Amino acid sequence: MKNFSPVKILFLTLAVMLTAFSAVMAAETPRVAIIYANNANTTYDDAINDCILQNLDKELSGKFNVSRSDAVIQKLADKGMTDLSMAERRDIMDVVADEGFDYILCLTLEPFQRKEKFSVFTQGIEIIATVPVKIIDVKGDRYIYNGKFVEKHYDSTW
Repeated sequence: MKNFSPVKILFLTLAVMLTAFSAVMAAETPRVAIIYANNANTTYDDAINDCILQNLDKELSGKFNVSRSDAVIQKLADKGMTDLSMAERRDIMDVVADEGFDYILCLTLEPFQRKEKFSVFTQGIEIIATVPVKIIDVKGDRYIYNGKFVEKHYDSTW
């Protein structure tokens, strides 16, 4: 996990998507709530969290008023939704309705999938990282993006 280039590509894509849909950039900087959950349960979760949050801050802070909303995850859990990727748009918007955000960016890092591959000549490992992403336009009451980014890496030996 020393090469975080797919993560940087993910954040550049998110920044471009959010920039394209912000119509009121000149008058007032839009407020963006970042709701991030790391469900990977690895020994290097802190390094992953630092990388993701630093890249998000670097890419979005010049264009948006960014704030992390850790309390939102707890509020959703109190309503019975323990998985952020399964929460519906209306549920998320109801939880942050009184905070005045223009956009909500939800990221969940799912557990990595590791598969060992064997053939006659090689032995390899395949690692798949999945990040469900939701970008919600609060004022327009719609999804800007609702999907998953999947990154697959493969290493083999002779």
